[in-house]
This record gives sequence, structure tokens and C-alpha cells, in this order.
Amino acid sequence: MTLLASSENAILRHDRRQRAVHLLALTYVHLWILEGAFRKWIPQLDSAFYFARDGILILGIAVVFVLYGPPTYRRWVSYILWALVSVWAILLAIQVTQLDVPILVGVAGVRNYIAPILLPILVARDGFGSLVPRLFRTIALYGPVQAALTLVQVSSPRTAWINIQTGGDEAFFTTAGGIVRASGTFSAPAGLILFATLCLIAGLVITSGKSEVSPWLGWLAIVSAIVLIAIGGSRGAVFAAAFVLVAWFCHTAIVMRPRQVLVMVAVFAVGTAAGWAVINAVPAVFDAFVMRFVNASQDENTVQRLGRAVFGFNDQPIPFLGGGAGIYSSIGIALGSGKSWIEVDSTRWVAELGFVGFALAWLRVLLAAALAASIVLGSRRSPLSSSLSAAGLIQVLLFGSITTQPSTQGYFGILLVIFLSTKMRERTHSRGEQEVAQSPLVSSP
Repeated sequence: MTLLASSENAILRHDRRQRAVHLLALTYVHLWILEGAFRKWIPQLDSAFYFARDGILILGIAVVFVLYGPPTYRRWVSYILWALVSVWAILLAIQVTQLDVPILVGVAGVRNYIAPILLPILVARDGFGSLVPRLFRTIALYGPVQAALTLVQVSSPRTAWINIQTGGDEAFFTTAGGIVRASGTFSAPAGLILFATLCLIAGLVITSGKSEVSPWLGWLAIVSAIVLIAIGGSRGAVFAAAFVLVAWFCHTAIVMRPRQVLVMVAVFAVGTAAGWAVINAVPAVFDAFVMRFVNASQDENTVQRLGRAVFGFNDQPIPFLGGGAGIYSSIGIALGSGKSWIEVDSTRWVAELGFVGFALAWLRVLLAAALAASIVLGSRRSPLSSSLSAAGLIQVLLFGSITTQPSTQGYFGILLVIFLSTKMRERTHSRGEQEVAQSPLVSSP
């Protein structure tokens, strides 16, 4: 009886701890979406909300530990977390003492590298459970809000309050004709690009009927994503959405279930109608967006630019220890590093971390290749959310940013949570099938 009671208490404590961690994770998602709105529309909160999301997550985990103790399962994940924290602490100490990196720049730089993987590691310690359906529901509900804001922003002058940027400046990201590139509730258009991609992923997964979320929210998310992509003024949003749609086509073609084929036809019909409606509602905005594509194709070689984004780090000189974490980042420069900003993630990693950054840059390329193989080879046994989140990760790993800004750090972490959740579920399901197959009741004649 004592052992039984102890086991029940352990299960109850684990459930309570998991619910608390999931609540923290959803709070993280809400802050990822809304922190830019606080930063640009309430200037006094600009600096505080730059760090608020990660600070609240770390503080929340400390509170969970005090209330419920350490995680019951997957303790090896905690070892990975503390190993990473220790490595970055040692690196910070070396850079501050040997490379004369200002302490605040070093701390901000280390945060840039830890933040993208903080959420996945902390959630993985207690299990993903039903977190991802709730995450998809949250993203879908924010979709119409972002779409409405986008319509207002692109229809307003760059000096309008709705288009103010952080620091109180007027919008300086524009398409042809001075039409503003929308940022929604984010601090810059880059954040809205990432949200549009997540919104599209959520919509496609929900409408597939495998997410435990109302299908109506899925259609709402798809329509919202189309609005954001069609008139948001970002080529990056179109590019990222293309990766998701290609993975969706591949998954549907490999699985070829009647329901998924019908859903694909319906999505095309709804998407075409929504696109036609929004383009005709604001034709000048869409024409300006198209002109931006034309101008960009004349001003730069897109293929070369993409090639530099993937492999450009190989042309970067490799200092042994690097110049110091964060010194070439926007936050590091703002804190006084005195260096120039390096835009491409991988190139900046090499400049900041030396041979460690070079290894990490190649690791992200190899991971992207592995994820692409998982889409092609694993779609038959994997859920749609696995393929679509893998596609989003591939785009980020090859051409996007992971450590550049809080919005990119959060996006990578959220995508990784979705992907790891599906993989954990696959592994559990496969283990269950093996146990059933090996059971004497099944194997005996």
C-alpha cells in the first residue's frame, strides 16, 4: 500500500509539474507574439520587454522547482541543459578576461545562443503531452488579429501611430511607393514573417483533423496567413511559406489518404478565394509588393544571395576563439561592442565564436539535410505536423536566423517544440506497438 501511494503521489506531482510547465510555455508564446507591441507602442517598456520573455521563463521554472521539485522523468535532459549552461559560462569567462569583451555584451551574446533552445529543453524535461494542440490553437486565434493589423498598417502612412517602430521612430521598412511593410504586433516585419509561417503550419495541421483543435480555427488560420503573406510586403514570408507548402505536397503525395487529398483541394479553393479578395481590397498595396519583387530581381542575384546565406561562412576568416559572443550582434553593438553588425547568422557565429562557430555553422547545414530526408522517408509513418515543422526548421537552418533577435530565437524554439513533440509521440507509439507484438497473448497461436 505504501509503494502504491508513493507511486500515485509521484504521478500526481509529475502531472501538476507538467501542467505548470505547459502554462509557462504558452505564456512564452503569448509574449513572443505581443512583446513587440509593448516595446513599440509603450516606449518605456522597450528595454524591459527585450529580455522579459526569457526572464519570465527562467523565473517560472525556478518557481515550479520550488513547488514540485525536480522533474521525475527524462533527467538526462536536465544534464544537457546544465552542461550547455556550464560551457557558455566558461566561454563567457574566457571572452571577458582574455578578449576584453564588455561583460554586458558577453552576457547578451551568451543569451543569444542559449535562448533558442531554452524552451524546447525545459518542456522536454517534463514531456510535451497536449502542449502542441494548445499552441496551435493560440497561434490560430492570433491570426485574425495580425491580419487585421496588417490591413490597417499597409493602408496607413509610415508616420501613423500604428506604424511606429521601437525607439519611437516612424516605419522605415517599405515596399515600392513608400507603402509600409507590416509588422503586426511585432517590433519589426521579420517577426510577422515568422508568425505567418507558424500560422500557415497551424492551419494546415488543424484542417487535417489530427490536432484536437476545431477545424474552423484551422481555416481561420489559413485565411489569416494568406492575408499576411499576400500584402505584408515581405519576400521572406513567401519564401518560408513555399517550404511549408512543398512539404505539405510531399506528405500528401506520399500518404495519399482520401481525406488529405480532399483537404488539399479545399485549402486551394479557400486560399485562392481569400487571396483574390484581399488583393482586390487593396490593389495598390499588392502592386507595390509585386514591384518590390521586380526591383529586387534587378538589383541582386537571388541565387547568389541564398548561396551566401548557406555557405558564406566558409569564406570568413576563422579566429581561434572568435571575437566574443554578441559583439557583432545588434544588441551587442547597442551595448557598446564598437563593432559592425554581421547580418548572416552563420557568418556571425564564426566571427564571434571562431572554430566553435564554424562547427555550429556546418552542424546547422547537416541538420537541415537530415530534416529534408525525414520528410521524404518518414512521411508515411509521421504526422503532418512533423513534416511541416521540419520544413520550417529547414528554411531557418539554411536561409534564416536563429540567434539574431528575440523574435527569431523564439520562433526557432517554438518550431523545435512542435517537431520534438511529434517525434516523441512517434517513438512512444512505436514502442507500444513493439510491446504489443511481443506480448505472449499476441504471439501465441
